[in-house]
Amino acid sequence: MTNYVVGSISETAESLTKKGISLSTSNKRKTKLMDLSLDLLNPMDSQRTAKSDWAKKKLLDRNGEVDFLAFGTLSVALTPEGEYHVFDGCGRWLIAQLYAEQKGIPLSKMKVPCVVFEMTKPEAAFYFAYNQSKGRRSLSKEVIFVSSYYGGDPEAIELADVLKYVGAFVKGDCLRSVPEPVVAGTSQMKFRTINDGYYKIAHKDKDMCRLAKDLIYNAFASADGSCDLIQQDLYWAVLQSLIDNVVLNNGPGLTEFRTWLNKRAEDVTQLQFSADWKGNAVGLTGNVGISKILAYNLLKGFKSSKQISAKTKKAIPNKDPLA
Repeated sequence: MTNYVVGSISETAESLTKKGISLSTSNKRKTKLMDLSLDLLNPMDSQRTAKSDWAKKKLLDRNGEVDFLAFGTLSVALTPEGEYHVFDGCGRWLIAQLYAEQKGIPLSKMKVPCVVFEMTKPEAAFYFAYNQSKGRRSLSKEVIFVSSYYGGDPEAIELADVLKYVGAFVKGDCLRSVPEPVVAGTSQMKFRTINDGYYKIAHKDKDMCRLAKDLIYNAFASADGSCDLIQQDLYWAVLQSLIDNVVLNNGPGLTEFRTWLNKRAEDVTQLQFSADWKGNAVGLTGNVGISKILAYNLLKGFKSSKQISAKTKKAIPNKDPLA
């Protein structure tokens, strides 16, 4: 338990006491775990709408199975008027309705597990909004990926093989990593850095992914003795540059590009280096669609350097993706 908690439970409790904060619970309201039939349930009128396409995708993810371990429980408000209103789980409630429809089961006969709270509709609306924005800790993509991998998810297993090939790992705010154990000389990556880079930029070209990582690692690790985390914008920019410019894939062009990166790494960190050339990309979305802009700005610096030959410079297009 102790190695799972970042910080000290006793010190945190003491700190709250010193600030005059006395913790209390709101467990005075009555709750029940009940199996309720679908015909008894109503949607909260302030809830987001449930989409049949989303429910279909979730069913296909589980090979058409209504998996009640994945389904969990619906959060339901039992109002003073005796009505049951679903305030968290309407999408899963729709999945159960689809199942009943396909199997010809009357809604009165199809029951689903619910945690029922005695509360008013305004209270239920408040807690739906609160839980979505502040009430629960959201999981990072890294933690979801690590859990998916150890749960046997095929896509996570495929990406784990790519990570091994590239010489990187994903960890995040959890106790385990992928792959495991972490091999000396490898670097940590954010999930989207490798996932979006592999699928959306490199289109599953593992060699290009590894080359981009090696160029960054060899430059910055040799400069400051470590390269603990591959900077996402830099990785996407280098990878996109390699994909778009054959002259950088091998031969003198690649040698010149490597030399330039190594030279720049002598003066600045990855983060500082990225901030220098992002230019128009600053403030734009962090989605992988920005990679062409990042690559364009990166190559502008390279093309103005002393490390590039006239032949290599001429072979690299000068088209601004924002133009």
